[in-house]
Amino acid sequence: MGERRSPGTIQAHLRVAARFSSFQQHQGRPADIDQASPEDIRSFVDEASAQGDSIKGMLWSLHNYYRYSGSKRLHDYAQQLRRAAMETEKKHRATPKLSQLEGASAKAVAALLAEGIESTRHLLELAASSSERRRLARKHTIPPEGIEELAFFADLSRITDIKGKRSRFLIEAGIRTVAELRTWNPLELRQHLTRVARDSGRRPPTNAETEYWVQQSRKLPDVLTVD
Repeated sequence: MGERRSPGTIQAHLRVAARFSSFQQHQGRPADIDQASPEDIRSFVDEASAQGDSIKGMLWSLHNYYRYSGSKRLHDYAQQLRRAAMETEKKHRATPKLSQLEGASAKAVAALLAEGIESTRHLLELAASSSERRRLARKHTIPPEGIEELAFFADLSRITDIKGKRSRFLIEAGIRTVAELRTWNPLELRQHLTRVARDSGRRPPTNAETEYWVQQSRKLPDVLTVD
């Protein structure tokens, strides 16, 4: 697969698989989870959710387990459930604040806060165009690139699970907007980001992540214009 997992991550995936196997046995079903049905996966995560466990984490482990075991049907279903859970969480999650963006210019953030612009969504509403961003920079006598970078952060944050470090990583890799992300083939994107990660010491994304990012970018409207 060309992807490496740390021993701790592998053990976490195996613990979830073992827990699913135990669940199946208690339900009077085969302990071999490669013989499970999509409905079994749904029942398992529903019970885990009722116990307060992280659905996203469990489905992440299951879809990785099935990817390596070769059960494509179950892998795809677990991945589908995880993405649905992420979308549901996103709808109920507060819009990221500019001050939460990793590596953002403190002066630029302070300037936007003074303007009453506190969230990424608000920034995109009021400073989506290059001319609007230049106006903010002139008004507060700060470098235009500080406002510009915050706008890139805000635009990329519209993609589920691209926040903070991931936004910074993509910008460093030359991918600044949802529109630019949309132009990439998922496999080529992962290869590019893997090369960048090798030089920066960051964790490269998985194939599933880049596929999901590009898939989302193709559904989102363009809101940020770049000269």
